[in-house]
Amino acid sequence: MNTPTLLNFKALSSQAHILLPSRLDAGELEHLMTALEGRKVVAIADADYPIPSELITFLEPLQLEALSLSSSDPHLSNVGESIQESLGANGVGIFIPPTVTPTNGDPLDIPVETVRALCQLGIPVAPLAVHRTYLHKIRTDDLADEASSLLAIGATIPPDQLESTRLIQEMLIAIEQCFSNRKYLEGSVAEHLLRSLYTYGTQNTLYDGVDGSKVTYQKLLAGALALSDYVKKHTTKPRVGVILPPGKAGVVANLAIFFAGKIPVNINFTSSREAIKHAIKEADLDIFLTADRVVDNLPVFPWPPREELILLNKMQKLLKTAALKWLVQLRFTSVDKIIEKRGLNLRRNNDEAVLLFTSGSSGVPKGVPLSHRNILANVCQFGTRIKCPPEMTLMGCLPLFHSFGCTVTTLFPLLQGFNLVTYPSPLEAKKIGELIESHNVTLLTATPTFLRGYIKKIPPAQLQGLQYIVTGAEKLPEKLAQSFKERFGSYPLEGYGLTEASPATHLNVPTGQAQVDTTIRPTAKEGTVGIPLVGVAMKSTHPTTGDPQPLSELGCIWIKGANIFSGYLNMPEVNEEVIKDGWFNTGDLGSLDEEGFLKIQGRLSRFSKIGGEMISHEAVEAEIDKVLELDDKGDQKIAIMGVPDEKKGEALILLISIQDYNPSVFISELRQKLLAANVPALWCPRKIVFVPQIPILASGKLDLFSCREAIKNVKLHDKSKPTRTKKK
Repeated sequence: MNTPTLLNFKALSSQAHILLPSRLDAGELEHLMTALEGRKVVAIADADYPIPSELITFLEPLQLEALSLSSSDPHLSNVGESIQESLGANGVGIFIPPTVTPTNGDPLDIPVETVRALCQLGIPVAPLAVHRTYLHKIRTDDLADEASSLLAIGATIPPDQLESTRLIQEMLIAIEQCFSNRKYLEGSVAEHLLRSLYTYGTQNTLYDGVDGSKVTYQKLLAGALALSDYVKKHTTKPRVGVILPPGKAGVVANLAIFFAGKIPVNINFTSSREAIKHAIKEADLDIFLTADRVVDNLPVFPWPPREELILLNKMQKLLKTAALKWLVQLRFTSVDKIIEKRGLNLRRNNDEAVLLFTSGSSGVPKGVPLSHRNILANVCQFGTRIKCPPEMTLMGCLPLFHSFGCTVTTLFPLLQGFNLVTYPSPLEAKKIGELIESHNVTLLTATPTFLRGYIKKIPPAQLQGLQYIVTGAEKLPEKLAQSFKERFGSYPLEGYGLTEASPATHLNVPTGQAQVDTTIRPTAKEGTVGIPLVGVAMKSTHPTTGDPQPLSELGCIWIKGANIFSGYLNMPEVNEEVIKDGWFNTGDLGSLDEEGFLKIQGRLSRFSKIGGEMISHEAVEAEIDKVLELDDKGDQKIAIMGVPDEKKGEALILLISIQDYNPSVFISELRQKLLAANVPALWCPRKIVFVPQIPILASGKLDLFSCREAIKNVKLHDKSKPTRTKKK
């Protein structure tokens, strides 16, 4: 690795200010001092925390003027006046970070008390992102062409705008600049997959939970290369369809498409016929990899003509012979030679790598092309947020057409060289528990909907070996998280992501123990989705005006980073609305606290403006769950929807699947219970619609389209009883 690199020295303010590094070692400080030659430099530290000895050793010979502050000092403005006097007109005060216990992927190794104190000095502060490449890498990146650290200066914040969340926002923007300059992001997913499977081929295995087969990654590689030759001969189109669940066949199919130099499109076979036809047409597909058992199990699927289906089960003998030849060839051919011969690095960087489709929960699914850069970035981001020992084993049971199932539970273990256990459905709790226990699975990804089933059906002992239970896709109810902890001994770790972000952007992870004489920043906080993954920048706009606003206030969350897609497939008008200068509007409302944790209140589409107040449907659902004690009742029992109301703008409608209530009195009883729990009157539903079950997508998300269909005939101002929908 090379020495540290300062990316944007021209961004350094010419006026006096404090430079706040996210972290700093002696080599980085030396590089910074060289860049500041000719400017007066003052060293500043927080006396409440010790400084690393290596920084003291480096600073002593320089004989810099050293000033200190105490984050617990009630008179910090006086301290600021003293520091300002020392800095003069154009001096730079370098804040020397204290000794901390480092945490994976944290954007800032500075105690929140210190950040808060710096904001009270009355002096401009500029964040300095220090991104260490060796801590944020995928296993196939040798860092040969990378600097040891990348440094980027953030915007200088004037004293009247200084607050912790603003400093974090500008720090995140600077870190994103560092991360997006990483060399390996210019590579190819196919190339990195080949290198990983080649390198760790005999060490790692895939266990298929359906047929009980255990396959080394070396054999996966040989089988995928054999199938890729067949795929290349049967289509000239850039994309290839896959209609398979998680498992050995699904993994080999996706690998083969990558190695054929093409783009896999995993079809959501749980969608409606219309949505599936739309996706196939948009993707322009003419061949599909599937199997007879899948065809038999999906009789209502709008299957393409038989000649467009490549049935893997009927090719086993042919593929086995070709795979054996590849196994021999892999022993005598270098990985570089295979990559060059097959042109696996021709499609790379910003070229499309995979095509996914959104769930279509609110309408027609949108095509989301993810680039090689997007996928490689998110694999690195997720992997450096959690501690990943080489022997790590993941449970891969999320659908391949789901963004998390594609990247985190399929490509992530294959690229990083971790073991993988697969099963076609996350809903079969009993089987999932057995597989986790028998294969020492360390990472399980799920949704709150799936967790409810696990609480009911999995014995506690079967999940004792799990180190991480990551949940997302929908808000994690507090009572559900507590019930999970009471049964299994650990909290599920709530995260956040979107298909458009490849998908992970935020994640809570367990806070470790601080080392002796150090401090540690928290890495998990209940009620939040965690801190941003490395390289993810954030900003906020007002929900109604669209004007920029502080991240500390509830607003529309925008994100930026190497993992963010460049736009929906064939939807230029929509792209102009949701993507501005590389920033993507998530459509979610949230706020950031002073420690950098993001609290999501729900999608903007799941808010109703009633009497001038923005009301979150998810927040109302949480309150109703509490008063009706539904959090631990298994499947989701309620959903809140909004409908237009001439009097107050909108009104709330409650969908409920519990049938043992008296419809004529239920609405008033519910209102009384909510008001008794200090829930605002505006949050009380106006009408109730009884349904056989709450519509849920295969991903675990609420099916908003079907929910809207269920309430389309509701009339707000009649005196009729609550509506009941007939069970089909």
